[in-house]
Amino acid sequence: MASCGIGLTAVGPHNIKATEAERSLDGKEPTDQVIAEAARLAAEAAEPKDDLRGSAAYKKDVVRVFVQRGLKTAIARAKEVKA
Repeated sequence: MASCGIGLTAVGPHNIKATEAERSLDGKEPTDQVIAEAARLAAEAAEPKDDLRGSAAYKKDVVRVFVQRGLKTAIARAKEVKA
């Protein structure tokens, strides 16, 4: 991947730029394993708190799942534009 930005909202006291997750994608082929690792790193960057809507652990897992889905969608769209 040439360029990628990952921003997280509503999982911390302020918006979070998941820089480690972004760096994990730099110059790599977007395989399922690479995407999963970036999603894991994005979840680590999240700083949610337990509340009535769920535990911090649950919210971190939601971040992981949504980042993984988002990256796969973005990659698929980028491939469509190139075709």
